[in-house]
Amino acid sequence: MFELKPIAKASIAQALQKAERYRIINDPSSAESICLDVLQVDPENQEALVTLLLAITDQFTEGPTEGVHRAQGLLPSLHDGYKRAYDAGQTLVDVDELVDPCLLDGERAIRSHRMPRS
Repeated sequence: MFELKPIAKASIAQALQKAERYRIINDPSSAESICLDVLQVDPENQEALVTLLLAITDQFTEGPTEGVHRAQGLLPSLHDGYKRAYDAGQTLVDVDELVDPCLLDGERAIRSHRMPRS
């Protein structure tokens, strides 16, 4: 069996563009894989972290509870406080639209009081 080579730092921008395209064509697991490859080479890459977070939330229909925990685990890695708060809120919006929040974390209920998205 052969060993996969890590992504080259010079290829990160191109790889992230490809990850975004995979999200657009509704293939978030491929986007997630690309982001994880980028983060192995550049763990602080903010664009890769945000794209990974969004790719995870794109997959909430496949298993929201695990995805919520994974997405929330990425939030502290975002340096920009505004971006961190925005993406945290977006994660909760996605969860609220897809599942009954009472099902998350067993007994814990997450309720959000906001205007519905148009």
